Amino acid sequence: MSPTRHHLEASLAASSRGIEALFTRLAESGELVRNRGPLVLLCYLVSHESHHRGSILLALKQNGIALSEALRWGIWGKWFSE
Repeated sequence: MSPTRHHLEASLAASSRGIEALFTRLAESGELVRNRGPLVLLCYLVSHESHHRGSILLALKQNGIALSEALRWGIWGKWFSE
């Protein structure tokens, strides 16, 4: 059974809270993750999300689904349009 939109939104919100709590803990304790600091983890998470974004865009393109520039770039477009 596929998850509902509500379930996906709730899961994303829970994930966001978990990542925020992790970075708060790392910043306050000086704890390392796999012998690396929180900045390396942040860079990994950004690159990982970028990978998934690219995969999604490719799948949409291969299936003939065109997205507007606003949808394609979302929040990232603000950085390049200003």
